[in-house]
Amino acid sequence: MTNQTKYGLIGLGVLVIIVAIFVATQTGLFSGGSGQGGVASSTAPSLTEGVAFDQNIPADLRDQLSQLIADDREALSQNYDQYELWLRLAIRYKQAGDYQKAREVWEYLAYNYPDDVVSRHNLGDLYQHFTVDYVKAEQYYLAALEADMIDGVGSAGVTYLALHELYRYDYKQNTSAAADILKQGIERIAGPQAIDLNAALARYYESKGQKAEAAAAYRAAAAGAREVNNTSLAAQFEASAAALE
Repeated sequence: MTNQTKYGLIGLGVLVIIVAIFVATQTGLFSGGSGQGGVASSTAPSLTEGVAFDQNIPADLRDQLSQLIADDREALSQNYDQYELWLRLAIRYKQAGDYQKAREVWEYLAYNYPDDVVSRHNLGDLYQHFTVDYVKAEQYYLAALEADMIDGVGSAGVTYLALHELYRYDYKQNTSAAADILKQGIERIAGPQAIDLNAALARYYESKGQKAEAAAAYRAAAAGAREVNNTSLAAQFEASAAALE
């Protein structure tokens, strides 16, 4: 992947992973609890400290991102009560490679918005893939699920898949956690998200040589695809199941 490709997602792409989800619940994880390198609190992160840019970012993209960060900071300095703008600033920090500042913003939002799913999920992703701490990654993903639990809609499927990947490749690999978390999600949610979870479970079982279990999961995914009138996808899943029988 070229640097231009890697860092060129500054415009429209900056909002791709931001999903504004508001549900009503409270988790104990952020009630004045501490995050890595600091304590989450009601105090807003600094809008004047320098940004620690990744040295691999091309100069022109760094200049562009610097201006975008400056613009967001200026807007926030006029009115701190702008949830979506804080989310966008955190993504810009992450794109810049300043993971500490991204973390500080997400922890600030998680503390002040107890029903915020997005910041919790993003913290899980940060700890899983960037500032590696798998215990904290799991904690934040589970906190995102708890925040999403009121209506069972939101982004629960995305978080279940993230936990599955965490357990499959990084953490608790010698347990049944990778399959169990998908089964939990399948029991809880329906629709297209459940299709994705069943498909992931089928692929996981297939990779383990558990053909009968994989075929059953593919057929469950096919049934879900038919329910949403996606006959071509259902046919693909049925073919995958048949190949295993």
